[in-house]
Amino acid sequence: MLALLLTLLLTLPTARAETLEQSWSVLPPQELLHQGIERRLLGDRQGSRQRFEALLERDELPALATYHLAVNDEIEERYLEALQGYEAVIAGWPSDPLVKDARFRRAVVLEDLGLAKDAARQVKQLERSEDFDEADRLAMALVRGSAELQAGKRRGGKRIEQALAALEGQEALSWARARARMALAEEELRQAARVEIVNDKRARKRLVERVARLEAAMAEVTQIARLGEPEYALNGLMALGDAFMQLYDDLLASADPPGLSAEQLRIFREELVQSSDVVRVRAWRLYDEGVVLAARVQWQGQVAQELLERRQAAAAAAP
Repeated sequence: MLALLLTLLLTLPTARAETLEQSWSVLPPQELLHQGIERRLLGDRQGSRQRFEALLERDELPALATYHLAVNDEIEERYLEALQGYEAVIAGWPSDPLVKDARFRRAVVLEDLGLAKDAARQVKQLERSEDFDEADRLAMALVRGSAELQAGKRRGGKRIEQALAALEGQEALSWARARARMALAEEELRQAARVEIVNDKRARKRLVERVARLEAAMAEVTQIARLGEPEYALNGLMALGDAFMQLYDDLLASADPPGLSAEQLRIFREELVQSSDVVRVRAWRLYDEGVVLAARVQWQGQVAQELLERRQAAAAAAP
């Protein structure tokens, strides 16, 4: 009897898998597609992928299945695979209405791959060649503005601000708004990093300017968190933490002001270490917020581990 029970237990996973495959074999393709999308929204990435792959194996709704597999790849930060999937849709089903969406998502992925100029150019071409409703055009304006900022074109910021103003008070396009606000935050962080910390007569003014840039970036990340888009919120918290840690390092590495006696120099360095540590603690708290958020939403991306490592490094840097 015990041997029979053990045999049943060992074969149960296989039996369940076979039953699951059998259930897929009788489901209508539209229902299988719906389940795949629903599973993705619920965070079941494996279950979602399995359903889209089942559609491809059955050669049913191949364009939609290929597109949604690419969406899954994009969410999982497998950007090259996502790019290949979108391009497969564009090349394989050129007359399918889905191509319009695939071309747009391809531009988004190109920016994620660091090809911001290509992304901006493709969105611009798409705006000219296709007929879109107002929501789609605002989404494209946000993505194009983000890509332009990443490519070093300041006009992207104005494009983003105009689109955000048009969406004020609405809940639509939360992902595109979060992405655009992340681009604005990153631009503020780039400008902050350009402000050198030098202990001269303008030292205070420079420090105030740099901190103001960091605070402006933080305001954008706060807006991202309110949009309920954890991917961008987590990346924003990590970028902010990195910026404060860089400020901490720059303060400690700054040259001593000229004309101080040995005693004055000793006091100066002690006060500098103490004030700099406030900046380090700020960075640690930002990383900690990210770690807590990642745990709360059960985020599976690489950023969760990176936040944890950075939090530990910030704590270890205490004087």
